[in-house]
Amino acid sequence: MASANKVYVVGGGVCPFRMPKSKDCLDYTEYARIACTKALEDAGLKYEDITVAVAAWNYGDTAAGHRALYEMGLTGIPIINTNVNCSAGSCGVFLGRSLLKAGICGDVCLVLGMEQMERGLSESKYTDRENPVGPQLKHVHELGSPTELIKPGMNQWTSDVCRMFAGAADEYAERHCAEDREKFCRYLADITVKNRAHGTQNPDACIRSATTREKVLRRPFCGSISEPMSVRVSNIHKLGGIAAGDSPVVILSHPPRGSSRVMRLAACAVFMVMLSCPILNSVIHLAIENWKFS
Repeated sequence: MASANKVYVVGGGVCPFRMPKSKDCLDYTEYARIACTKALEDAGLKYEDITVAVAAWNYGDTAAGHRALYEMGLTGIPIINTNVNCSAGSCGVFLGRSLLKAGICGDVCLVLGMEQMERGLSESKYTDRENPVGPQLKHVHELGSPTELIKPGMNQWTSDVCRMFAGAADEYAERHCAEDREKFCRYLADITVKNRAHGTQNPDACIRSATTREKVLRRPFCGSISEPMSVRVSNIHKLGGIAAGDSPVVILSHPPRGSSRVMRLAACAVFMVMLSCPILNSVIHLAIENWKFS
């Protein structure tokens, strides 16, 4: 099969975000089914049209992606899982696009992102080996980040990860806002205010109530070296990852199929970034062009 020069996003779907253990939570397989169905309807395609699928997730057993997509049918297509923390979904899009451009798995790829988490960040399930993020957390502590819990009842893993990201914010503030750190804190708070305002208009949002800069800044700080990031800022930015049902789906195609409303995925790259913390994080750059509406 010839390789694809251009790959298009031809459909998308998402199910409502929910907090873990809330009364209206569903199983991850049901969230995946809902989101996949919406994406297929948006694209004007059937699951039988999908030639390869990529499932992105972090908290679940091996082959969870296969189990979730079996709800859509047993068509014998290749199903590939990606599991790389916050960049799992981005890597899934990168992988799906690469498969289509290589011309080795047909011409329509479904990319599913799903998550069903416990309250807080789940502790490592394997206690007979070092956590993969262990060296980064150790270095953050060596730089001066406190080791005690941010607040009672929070597990150590959640507390350490919040402080790791707070440390990155602290470093950014030192480099770019050293003369006015209070202004930097206000900027972070304003991002949370903006996100919460968007949530009031989004029926799929986990939190649909507005907030103010003053409320955000009143919350305890995460306890980084210079404490530039409040708990409320940290929490609101990661609620999508905490959601018990987080299942965005995109369908990639070459050439465009189904819906007349398509978007060209003009560029997509994944590379590794080493911050001085050091924090390893896969970063995705998506350059989008050529919106076409019917």
